[in-house]
Amino acid sequence: MNSLHDDYHNLRLQDVVTKLGERHPILVYNNRLIQNYDPIYQHPENKGAIGIRSHFFAPSKWFLNTSYDTFHFNMAVVWSMILILYLLLYFNTGMSIVNFFSKK
Repeated sequence: MNSLHDDYHNLRLQDVVTKLGERHPILVYNNRLIQNYDPIYQHPENKGAIGIRSHFFAPSKWFLNTSYDTFHFNMAVVWSMILILYLLLYFNTGMSIVNFFSKK
């Protein structure tokens, strides 16, 4: 275990995701206390049905009022974009869009 830690641990990345040197660990915003340290351990709030915004390095994401693991959510987004772009290429939709906007 220590050999894996020694080989793959990155102190600079640890400082970024845990905000180790943060000057203000707790912020007051709209009469609420906001945790500004260790954001990697903080789960994002649900902000509506399609509110997929979350803080950087969040461990989960909300989509359609369901919490998903960040890795699985990101992989689903990547694969859905691949499928959409494949279909656009297959049906030659890109050329139709270019022709539509190039007509005067």
